[in-house]
Amino acid sequence: MAARTSYLWAGVATFAVVAASVSAAVLFSTGTKKEASPAPVSPAVSNAPAPAVVTLSQDLVLLSHTAKEATTEFGVGVLVVSLPLDSDGFRWVEGAAPVSGGRMDPTDAPLSLLPKNLPVVFSYETPSRAARVSVFGRLAAPPKIVSAMLVFEIALYDAPGKDSTYTVSGSYDIPATVLSATVSVFGQRLAS
Repeated sequence: MAARTSYLWAGVATFAVVAASVSAAVLFSTGTKKEASPAPVSPAVSNAPAPAVVTLSQDLVLLSHTAKEATTEFGVGVLVVSLPLDSDGFRWVEGAAPVSGGRMDPTDAPLSLLPKNLPVVFSYETPSRAARVSVFGRLAAPPKIVSAMLVFEIALYDAPGKDSTYTVSGSYDIPATVLSATVSVFGQRLAS
């Protein structure tokens, strides 16, 4: 009977040792287990407005006015070019094809519809007729009719000058009266 009891105690001791080993293994494995990496965080969605994009309308604007003679003067920051209304060289085109316009009387043209900043080329012949001069600028205001003249105000980019400084200071070699003058305005309006 004593032998049976010692076998029983030996079995209990073996069971306790095995149980302790298993428990230690389980504790050791959970303690050294690598932490799971956190789930990737998506960047916050921005509620900032998209940048504004300037777009042009499809309506092309073309204006050409020629005259045998025109007058020029300097205004505040602009060159003022005046062409007589009675000249027959006024052409106007507006809109996408099919277009409206053509040769017309300047008094019938929708001049107030021309926006500022459209490119302008003013050209004329020198008094000696030895050369044709071109002046580049932009429309400073819509053309207007004043005392039987169509008046264009042009902010200058480039023009013949005595000192080659392109500032509207009266330092240009632009005569007060020019021959075979042409004012051309062209471009597109901003889309509404």
